[in-house]
Amino acid sequence: MQFIKWLSQVKKDDFDIVGGKAKNLALMVQYLPEILVPQGFVITTKAFDFFLSSSIARKIDFLLL
Repeated sequence: MQFIKWLSQVKKDDFDIVGGKAKNLALMVQYLPEILVPQGFVITTKAFDFFLSSSIARKIDFLLL
């Protein structure tokens, strides 16, 4: 299971995997070299879903209530 993707690895069709903002940043890195975007990575939706299903998410929720 892949929890992160480098911006250089994100493809045009990866909206469901990385979301809109990350996809657009990745496309700027890949196709608009005149726009300076630092190297970076994104957290995938699988990582977010995994976090939400973990016990740590329930503990954080309990502490915030």
